[in-house]
Amino acid sequence: MEEGSTSEIKQHMLNILPTFHGLSIDDPNMHIDNPNMNILVRGFSAESIKLRLFPYTLKDQARR
Repeated sequence: MEEGSTSEIKQHMLNILPTFHGLSIDDPNMHIDNPNMNILVRGFSAESIKLRLFPYTLKDQARR
């Protein structure tokens, strides 16, 4: 994310994100590489968007 830039996270963006539960069958690398994590927002790098949205994808055991 560009320094000093802000962007609102819309609910519809959160609805399309994959979820990661932290189960033994879950692969964290595959979770990060999921195509639904590739959301483009003008003025922001793809990496910065992933970093900002990542906490919203954690559920259950992964959230602890």
